[in-house]
Amino acid sequence: MIRILVIAVIALGLGATIGTLQAKWKRRGVVEQFQVASTAAGYGQAQPIQDRVVGIPKLELPDGDTFRFGQMLHGSSMSHDFLVRNSGDGPLTLEQIGSTCKCTVGKLSNNVLKPGEETKVTLTWRAQVVAPVFGQSATFKTNDTQQPELRLQIEGSVIDSFVFEPSSVDLGDFMTSQGATRQFMVYSYSDPDVELSQTQWTDSNSVSHIQLSHQPMEIDPASPHAKAHRAYRLNLSVGPGMPLGPLSTKIRFVTNHGEQIEVPELEINGRVVSEISIVGGTAFNAQRNMLDMGTVSAQQGASLHLYLVVRGDDREGFQVTFEQAEANESLKVQVAEPKIFDDRTMIPIHFEVPKGAPEVYYPGTGAGTFVPVLIRTSSSKLPELPIRVRVVVRP
Repeated sequence: MIRILVIAVIALGLGATIGTLQAKWKRRGVVEQFQVASTAAGYGQAQPIQDRVVGIPKLELPDGDTFRFGQMLHGSSMSHDFLVRNSGDGPLTLEQIGSTCKCTVGKLSNNVLKPGEETKVTLTWRAQVVAPVFGQSATFKTNDTQQPELRLQIEGSVIDSFVFEPSSVDLGDFMTSQGATRQFMVYSYSDPDVELSQTQWTDSNSVSHIQLSHQPMEIDPASPHAKAHRAYRLNLSVGPGMPLGPLSTKIRFVTNHGEQIEVPELEINGRVVSEISIVGGTAFNAQRNMLDMGTVSAQQGASLHLYLVVRGDDREGFQVTFEQAEANESLKVQVAEPKIFDDRTMIPIHFEVPKGAPEVYYPGTGAGTFVPVLIRTSSSKLPELPIRVRVVVRP
């Protein structure tokens, strides 16, 4: 009986001692496995009691979690190493759990950091799209309870090797007798030894009317393009006699490196008009000289108006007549009194499907399916203006 009591007292004392040690170890945060002999299994057979935490990891980023590349050339690639440090007294684990699709995460040099150890996380960004601002990131899971998720971010802007100001040129409407002129800037962010050597107008139909020149310019250190290596001012002169109609072409820039580097192009748009032109609403297609009256009920009728616009010296005493060979009863055309302004004269031309008009079918699906109306003028520069009218009259 005394022997049993002695064993019980010893067991109680040992248990208290273990509890005290466990409390201390938990406060210290160390992970170990403690074993004690089990009376049920017999002396000398060690059985695990529990796991306990050894040390507390602490994630530290000496250089921060965001890096700004600044300006990057379109098509280039840049990398940055983020330094990750474990400043705690327990092992720190890192596990990548995601990244944006355009950001490449290099292989971790070490994903388990002992106390005091460091590792590098490399993020690589390839600038495939020109963008004023970009931001890409990678996310990691850690065992730091104060920072269970780590997000590393890279930021910057992507620019072309050549930047134009303005980014495209719209000449607007200009008369073929007068032409147009424009100036704009070209900035080179390519290698410092790349020079602009030649400019080319890509539209072969109008190149004989074009003059292009460029000259080097000093870069203002306070300008948004202070980091550019070179700057040029381009002079564009469109001479008289350009073909009438819409203008959509490009200027190609050739460098002293030829095709070894990207060949930049600048979009040029505009519309070449005559001193005499026709304007209208959405029903008039100026490129095809087509007026769309649509499908009209004979019971209701319909009307549309166009304006013959005359500029220059020809507008003094300008005369207009018309010829119509088909659908005279279903489509009435009338030239109204001119409206005179400071710089132009506008002559209304009315197109009307009167109520009770006979049925006609001019669907505008091909040659011979329009009502042809020929506008005749007193100008020697543009004596005739054909207009094709699409109209279908139903009962």
